[in-house]
Amino acid sequence: MSVYQWPGKVYFADTDAAGVVHHSQYLRWLEAARIDYFDHIGFPYENLQAQKVGFVPCKIQANYHHPLRFADRFQVYVQLSQLKRASLTLHQPLYKEKKLIYEASITFACMNEADWRIIAIPKDIQRALRSTETA
Repeated sequence: MSVYQWPGKVYFADTDAAGVVHHSQYLRWLEAARIDYFDHIGFPYENLQAQKVGFVPCKIQANYHHPLRFADRFQVYVQLSQLKRASLTLHQPLYKEKKLIYEASITFACMNEADWRIIAIPKDIQRALRSTETA
């Protein structure tokens, strides 16, 4: 199964008073990696939004294993773990070198952004997502 990699770096503004990355920052990095993943499979998110198609997180399961600190470099991996008619689940671990720092499994509902109703994932997007399963 294909895995997309997104590189990141911890900046001072990402840290809290204890000198470690604030817990909310991890979700921001996962979102950036997901947006770039859609670019990678041929569906830039701005094009999806122009078509009123959006992917809204509806379930997030996360585990923190080790802290990151200022100037740390890391990789977020994006892997499709489940594809249904109107939702998809991505597994997104974050590593510093070979050490697992954080991991999340996020389920996204496909929405029509014009009326915020759940819709089937368009067929061309489903095909692109499925192609990552065998790449």
